[in-house]
Parts: sequence; C-alpha cells; structure tokens
Amino acid sequence: MKYFAYISIFFLIIVSCKNGNNELVHEDTTTQWSSEQIRKYFIDSIAMRGFSSDFVATDSLNYFNKFSSRFLSNIKAVNITDPLIMGLDENYIDTTQIDRNKDWLRFTVDPCFDIPYCIIAEKIGDRTKITLKMTNGYGCYVPGYLSFFNSQFQSDSLFHRIANNLVAIRFLQLGVDSTCHRVLDGEHWTFEAITKGQYHLVKRHSPDVCSSRETKVLIAIADELKRILKFKEFRSLKLQTMSKVVGRD
Repeated sequence: MKYFAYISIFFLIIVSCKNGNNELVHEDTTTQWSSEQIRKYFIDSIAMRGFSSDFVATDSLNYFNKFSSRFLSNIKAVNITDPLIMGLDENYIDTTQIDRNKDWLRFTVDPCFDIPYCIIAEKIGDRTKITLKMTNGYGCYVPGYLSFFNSQFQSDSLFHRIANNLVAIRFLQLGVDSTCHRVLDGEHWTFEAITKGQYHLVKRHSPDVCSSRETKVLIAIADELKRILKFKEFRSLKLQTMSKVVGRD
C-alpha cells in the first residue's frame, strides 16, 4: 500500500506544480544565452513537464531534444538527449575531451513512479569523493531538477576497489546484456566511467533482475555506494517531506 501511496503523492505533486511554463517557446537562433539563462529555462519550462520530445516533431524549446540541439550541440556526449543529466545538475561527458588524469564513475537511475537520482564516485588525490543527488521529478516521465545533494570523502581504497571491479568485468568493452528482460514500469540505469583516458557508457533496464556476472558486479558497486551514502534513509526522508508539502496544499 505504501508504494501506491507514493505513486499518488508524486502524481499530485506533478499535477499541482505551478512553476512550469506551459507556453511553447519557439526557437530563436539570433539570441545568445548564458549558461545561467539556459539552466533557468530548463528548470522553468522543461524540468517539470512530461518528456515527450522523442515522439513530437516540434520547433519548441520546451521539448528537450530541441533544447539540447540548440544549446548543447557543442558537447559531443553519448547521452546528450537525456534531460535527467541536466536535471541532476551534472555535466555531460564530451567524448572528444576526456581528461586522461580523471578516475570517475557515475550511475544515473530513472525509476518509473519514483525519485530520479545519481551517485558519483571520483578519485581525488589520495581520497575518494562520493556524491548522492536526487531531483524532485517523477521517474520515467518528469526529470525534475536538483533538490537534494550530499557528498562525503572516503579513503582512496574505495575507488581502487571500484576500479579493479570495472577492470575485472571489462567495463570499457561492455555492451548489451541479453539476460536483462524489460520489466513494466521498471528502472532505467546508466553507468558511465572514465579511466586511463577512456570513457564508456552502459545502459541497463531493471538490472536487479539481470543474471549476467558483469551486470551483477555493477549492481554490487552501486549497492555499496548507496549503503555508504545512506541512500535509503535520505530517500525516505525526502518522500516524507514531499508528502507533507502535498498535505499542506
């Protein structure tokens, strides 16, 4: 019953949201926008709208594919049309400008009818920085924008362990996992990593039901980072806060 209550809560939040701009703004290529203006437009006019630009032929900037082609065309990223990256206030990784000194992992989760989030792990000097971010969105339908951020440092042994596991499963060569069967209203996961000047992106649908060794290792990495960052506790608090907001309305 709690699960259906959460669904209702999210639905009410989306329906009652008043800060979205429903007016369709058509492309104007003569105006140069600052990064702050681009970010503000995304929050005001895209983040809390249903994402349907894959299915709509339009010149409106309110649809993320058009918005992306207008303002992010200089970034050569594999997932440049994914609005959740911008919703999480994260950077798209330009594959033509990979930092050879960067050791980095990010997994982004878009769960239907739940809170979208990502976790980043990065080696900085002799330490590992890990970060949890969540949006106020509605997974699979509304990306939302950043509404929760928590970061902490661990010893560098954490990232060494992560890196060794990625090497063991040949992450840089991973492709589609044929053991992953689509689950109705499941979770969309994106794993990205940079190591030794190389970048790779892997997508999985509801990977907790996949059976390949490689995907199980990715899930184990994610589970460890979620445990360290107390993801379950923070998610629960966030749901309670959202429930109270709806209650006041």
